[in-house]
Amino acid sequence: MSGFGDLNRGHSRLTRRALLGRAGALGMMGAAAPLAMNLASAGEAAAMSNGDYRALVCVFLYGGNDHGNTLIPYDPVNHRRYANIRGSVAMGRQHLAATALHPVQPQTLTDDMSFALAPYLPRMKVLFDSGKAAAQMNVGSLVTPLTLAQYESSNRALYPLPPKLFSHNDQQSVWQALGSEGSSVGWGGRLGDLALSGNDNSLLTCISAAGNAVFVSGRNALQYQISPSGAIEVKAIKEPAYGSPAISEALNQLITQPREHVFENELTVLARRSIAMEGTVNAALSKVDLTTSFDTTPGENSLADQLKIVARLIGARRELGSRRQVFFVSLDGFDHHNDLTNKHTELMAKVDEAIAAFYVATVELGVAQQVTTFTASDFGRTL
Repeated sequence: MSGFGDLNRGHSRLTRRALLGRAGALGMMGAAAPLAMNLASAGEAAAMSNGDYRALVCVFLYGGNDHGNTLIPYDPVNHRRYANIRGSVAMGRQHLAATALHPVQPQTLTDDMSFALAPYLPRMKVLFDSGKAAAQMNVGSLVTPLTLAQYESSNRALYPLPPKLFSHNDQQSVWQALGSEGSSVGWGGRLGDLALSGNDNSLLTCISAAGNAVFVSGRNALQYQISPSGAIEVKAIKEPAYGSPAISEALNQLITQPREHVFENELTVLARRSIAMEGTVNAALSKVDLTTSFDTTPGENSLADQLKIVARLIGARRELGSRRQVFFVSLDGFDHHNDLTNKHTELMAKVDEAIAAFYVATVELGVAQQVTTFTASDFGRTL
């Protein structure tokens, strides 16, 4: 095996006819209507041969996403409990009917619970209804399941806790690397370690479009960082700096020549690798014709910008010889201590827009069944 080959979940394909049969509901979908039509028209349109490709995409919501106003109890009994606890920030049940979740395969949850997505996640509702999105319950950074009494116990040997609870930086690291801040290897990078031999260019196995992230650092797999516009250029060595070729050459030697000092030399190794890869990556990206609209002006939704470059990289997979890849993107600003309703609504609307557009892009690229995208955050919020 070349690594994480079992990521293909084998979902049954929803036909265009089935989606078009639901078009009568489009009037109720508001912002989600274009997504529904895109899914309907593109579901089987990608006829290209996909080859042996798998990708995992981590969407990290920095700051601690308020789960209580993301996935909301909808059945009357549990919504009443939720509303009593949340008080003034609770979402009224009357506002949740359009985004209530009805599983493709009906299932009975504890206490007959049912859920709804927040009203500002209409596109995610469309994906859920089509069997392309799911809520993964009870997933977090706990070492072991705990009751309140066990959490309050002083016997940490018997009831261990994640390191440095309530610290944003540490809990972000626990999610990404299974250890507190300072961890150097993430579990996405460990997957990348397994996949290195399956890619023609091993440096493009683990990629972050959101700056440095331990999630995509492996023991052997190196983290490759890319900007939303593509591989980062050092323009001053490609063309005369200040009109002087001599300055450009001096800069090139300064940042690329080997050094005796171990840290200095490592920086020059990194510089040489980045300079060499920039031309390869950008040349491959220039050949990708991605027509999916991400419905945003560049810079207005940073998550959409990041997922768009991930989609373009996936589109260039054959040109780059990529068969197994792990990607990291992020959106920050979720540390809400006030004005929760307005701030959370704005951020989650960006998540809704970005992830839905990314899914449509994977359909266009013919890899919707081979790319798994998931969200994670520092921790949830007290109800």
